[in-house]
Formats: sequence, structure tokens, C-alpha cells
Amino acid sequence: MDPVARTREELHPGCFACSANHPAGPGLQCEARTDGTVVGKVSLDTRFQGYPGIAQGGVVATLLDSAMAQCLMARGIAAVTGDLQVRFRHAVALEVPMEVQAWTVESSPPLYRLRAEARQGQRIVAAGKGVFVDREGQGVGELDTALPAGENAINADAGPAGA
Repeated sequence: MDPVARTREELHPGCFACSANHPAGPGLQCEARTDGTVVGKVSLDTRFQGYPGIAQGGVVATLLDSAMAQCLMARGIAAVTGDLQVRFRHAVALEVPMEVQAWTVESSPPLYRLRAEARQGQRIVAAGKGVFVDREGQGVGELDTALPAGENAINADAGPAGA
């Protein structure tokens, strides 16, 4: 059995994004490749629509996140998302096959940096990068020192302006 499938069945049996058993999810099931990447194919239907004919952006972000998590699963690593950034390059058309690929950029346990791309045909429609943390929560405190400060940083302690 593929290492991604084995880990997915053991640790993610009801996952919205990657489980074939979740009735409402897109069911992105990636497979490991010999080059260390994972690749999955999915076609989003109208359940995942934002504006007419195109996928809702949060669903596309979820697929990128899922592919990165499955890339770690292929290595037997169970981790959760600590930071996720997504760049949308083109609208994601509904009912058109999409290939999602992810790969590891850096492994410094308990933190892992990954990237992912979603393509429809030859066109990259969305790209993402994420920092994942050991599933047991070890290393969560390291996120603040591992991630860059500045305008892209999110301060969880700050409330809405004027609050």
C-alpha cells in the first residue's frame, strides 16, 4: 500500500479534504512519487463553487494544504498546518480536472516547510507554501521565532482595529 494511503487511513480517516469516505469533501488523494513529491487529481463540482463556474478560493487553499500534509504523510510524518500562504494566479474552473502537487522544501523537526501547486492543464492556477508542525503540538511555540516578522506576520493577540 502507498505510504500516503496508509497514513491517511490510519490518521485521517474522516478528513474533509483527503478522505474518500467524507461525503462532502473533494477527496484529494495524493500518491507519492520517487522524486519525493506527491500528486493528486481532483475535479471540483458545483458544491465547491464561489462565483458561477469557478471554485471558491478557500476550497482551493484547502487542497494545497492537504497536498502538503500528504507529502509529509508519505514520509511517515504526521504534522498540522502552522502557517499557510496561497497565491491565486487564475480562476479555478469547476468540472475541469486539476492536478495538485506538493514537495518538501526544508525539514527541521519539529517544523517542516513545504510548497504546492495546483494546475489545470499546463496553467498553474494556485500556488502555496506552508509551515507544518509535529502533530503532537511539539514545536508550536517555535512558529513565532521561525516565521518572518513584518507586514506578513499575523498577530493573534491583536483584535479588530478600534476594538
